[in-house]
Amino acid sequence: MQIHYTLFFVAMAFVLFGCEPEIMTYQKLRTLQKGMSHEQVAREITMNPKKRDTILVDGQSFVLDKYVIVTSQRTSTSTYPSGSGGTWSSTSATDITNIFVCLFEKDKLRYWGMIGDYSKSDDEQIQRIAPFIHDIYFKAAP
Repeated sequence: MQIHYTLFFVAMAFVLFGCEPEIMTYQKLRTLQKGMSHEQVAREITMNPKKRDTILVDGQSFVLDKYVIVTSQRTSTSTYPSGSGGTWSSTSATDITNIFVCLFEKDKLRYWGMIGDYSKSDDEQIQRIAPFIHDIYFKAAP
């Protein structure tokens, strides 16, 4: 009988932890470097992009790899009355995510950051690319 419980708990651990969404964190971004290939970026941040797009700006082709990054976490606590006259509380946490984009030129990483970072770049070409990136990920969203 003990073996059945053990197998049950092992199976539940796979279900609970195996279904965790693939999300990028700031810690994974520390190793990114200009000039990396798509494969090197994916290997360093241990995930594949959620979407890949190609844009044409100033006659040049650029590839955009879209990732989802956790930028903060919101917690909420609810208090409920119990049948014995007391109360009990429940706390839940919700990840707040944002879109993170890696820009590749000639299959090499040129720039990376959240969508708003592109318009703040010192590089004038990256600033010209910024509205295209914004349009792809915000105007096309349902």
